[in-house]
Amino acid sequence: MNRQQLAHLLGFLNDPDRDKADQVEAIIGEMSAFHDQHGVYAEGVHVDTATLPEAWRDRLVGWDLQSSHPAKPHFLEPHDLAVAKLAANRKKDKAFVDALIRTGMLDVAVIRERAALLAEDVDPRVAQHVHGWLDYYDGAKGRRPASGQSTTGTVRPRRPKGVPGGGE
Repeated sequence: MNRQQLAHLLGFLNDPDRDKADQVEAIIGEMSAFHDQHGVYAEGVHVDTATLPEAWRDRLVGWDLQSSHPAKPHFLEPHDLAVAKLAANRKKDKAFVDALIRTGMLDVAVIRERAALLAEDVDPRVAQHVHGWLDYYDGAKGRRPASGQSTTGTVRPRRPKGVPGGGE
């Protein structure tokens, strides 16, 4: 996964008033001049916004980016990000995760493992939803079948809701 694909979600671990997240939205957020010019945008979020698996902080990914000096940016590990996006249950997030799975950038089994690590105070239906959504990929032997192609003679599973061509 390259930096551009990961850097679209910026969370702040030390932003009690959520000011930093608001600044990101204003400067490089969706529908900003930056978005118009580069075709990508960042979402500034407070850490409490996302539903994340236990120990996610231990898996943060960092890069030494000269352009961000003196800050030391860290990003959610891609599978933790996938769980957060699937837990949010938004169509755009499901499409994002679907694209990363189809291109081999995410492993469905790891997403399942991370979904099992959701905190006890998270409604258990959230993990059930994530696992249910991932069932499509297990039925396709971990990968999306080519258009119109059956999966080893079995009935082709339905595409998950919230992705192009999926049920609504």
